[in-house]
Amino acid sequence: MICTAKQQVPVGQGEMFFELENDPMAIPPIIEQLMSDLAHRGWDDELAQMRLSLALQEALSNALYHGNLEVSSSMMTESTDPFYQLAERRRLVQPYSNRMIQLVAKHENERVLYIIEDQGPGFDFTKLPDPTHEENIERFNGRGLFLIRNVMDEVTFHAPGNRIQMVMHKPPSLDDPDYLQGLVA
Repeated sequence: MICTAKQQVPVGQGEMFFELENDPMAIPPIIEQLMSDLAHRGWDDELAQMRLSLALQEALSNALYHGNLEVSSSMMTESTDPFYQLAERRRLVQPYSNRMIQLVAKHENERVLYIIEDQGPGFDFTKLPDPTHEENIERFNGRGLFLIRNVMDEVTFHAPGNRIQMVMHKPPSLDDPDYLQGLVA
């Protein structure tokens, strides 16, 4: 199987644009490429890379499954099989099969910015259930956006709910004498 994601063009220094088809196998290589680029830019903090990878995986998966393929997480009750079976069927039929996911990545010295947009109808991001509430604690789904909000420094949804913008500021380095000085003071 060929992964159908392509980096269309490096937009500017530290800025990349990707367009992904509805193929879950396309997501890991994109994340790997982004983490490699960050490491080359001095973002070698493993915890920060793990947090970024998690947020990207969740956001891209949401764009794919819930956005472009319009598969509801409510299908995940006791088994994920019906969810993924419907997603696989929809990947092959109109209108879902022609939808794309766009990813803009801006890697700067002190922060990273990711904008992910799908071509689905969107969702009402003002009515997200809190997965920490007692009635939701044992639910099998509904954790992705909660994770994104907790690992990124800034998360913004754009109407109609098919675009997310995520920002993380570069964590201080333990090798930075100014940072170490602040810890001791």
